[in-house]
Amino acid sequence: MNVRSCVCLGAFLLMYVVTSYAQIIVREVPEVRDTLIVEDTFRYEGQWPEGEGVLYDIDRGMIFGHFSGAVPQGYCTAYFIDGGRYQGEMKEGEENGYGHYFSKSGKIFVGKFENDRAHGVDTLYYPDGRVFIGVVVKGRELDYGEKYECIPTHLEGKKPVFVERDLSEEQRTWLAENHYVAPLFKGQSSSSGAFTRWVNAKVKYPKELRSDGRQGAVQVRFFVEPDGSIKDVEVLKCDHESFAEETVRVITSSPKWTPGYRGGKPVRVYYDFTVNFLQRY
Repeated sequence: MNVRSCVCLGAFLLMYVVTSYAQIIVREVPEVRDTLIVEDTFRYEGQWPEGEGVLYDIDRGMIFGHFSGAVPQGYCTAYFIDGGRYQGEMKEGEENGYGHYFSKSGKIFVGKFENDRAHGVDTLYYPDGRVFIGVVVKGRELDYGEKYECIPTHLEGKKPVFVERDLSEEQRTWLAENHYVAPLFKGQSSSSGAFTRWVNAKVKYPKELRSDGRQGAVQVRFFVEPDGSIKDVEVLKCDHESFAEETVRVITSSPKWTPGYRGGKPVRVYYDFTVNFLQRY
């Protein structure tokens, strides 16, 4: 075989290899297409299996951004049904990574998020102008950090602002119809600890268990009815039957709550709660 023949054969083989490799690559790239997925509690519209889309979830809210298999995975903008807003990284449908959370009360979290909560070193902007820079664990600030009565000089002009999307009329209507307000005990939010303090003041340690110093906890689920009354207290887990009986007695005696609302109408809402029994000496 002469040199010219060798060169031609080599070029042919190179073309074949490149062509075959390109064909393999093309076959491995999934088709991206627009898809509509409808379930009982959510609807997804967007690219499938991966790409940009929007998720309508009546239990969470409306989420725009990057999705993988209809699950938020990447940078997203979320309009939560309780009025909160989030812009930042999401992983497997939860707030994970760096982001900004704008609460309905006006508080702003800026920093690291894990499992839907601010968790790590964060900057917190309060509605009254105060600022906290430090450690936040599951959405609650610890004492490890700096507190300022107003925005410090090095943060001037850096307070984040939620970037609104151009929502359609249908999307605005969906948010209004699914807007959710949680039940309130004596008009105070669950984060205030008002119900916990009320239960601790009412609960009595069972006399029959004092001799052996037994301690334990009771997990219950109850429903706040549309009229604010407490119904159907169910014990999910308990360390002793006497603890469970005392917990049910106290919770069923609760004064009426401000009921939960969805779309401006009172609704029945379940509430999970834990009571700890510790002997006081």
